[in-house]
Amino acid sequence: MSNMLNIKNRQTMTVALPSYEGSEIVMYKSLLTGEIEELQTVTDGFNSGLVTLQKLIKSWNFVTDEAGTPLEITIEHLKLIPATDFAVLMNAAAEAQKIAETKKETSSSE
Repeated sequence: MSNMLNIKNRQTMTVALPSYEGSEIVMYKSLLTGEIEELQTVTDGFNSGLVTLQKLIKSWNFVTDEAGTPLEITIEHLKLIPATDFAVLMNAAAEAQKIAETKKETSSSE
């Protein structure tokens, strides 16, 4: 069996935000290597968090236009999210990364 790379099959998780009933944010559980390289150019922690979320969020249903169509996941749209919800997303991203690292350590020690 081949270990072919298929980024369409990246693992995801779903996060709901406390301020938006029915919100559903689908996030990738880890960054791609190229995305990590891109993050190296960001010089401060706040913007690093914004860029990280922009890369990790696959889709969302609560940032929409007047017709209810989800807007593109951009830094500008992420800045519109209340700080408490931004913290929930950052915590979900950190937890996913921690789980990924734990799985990697476990599989390499076997």
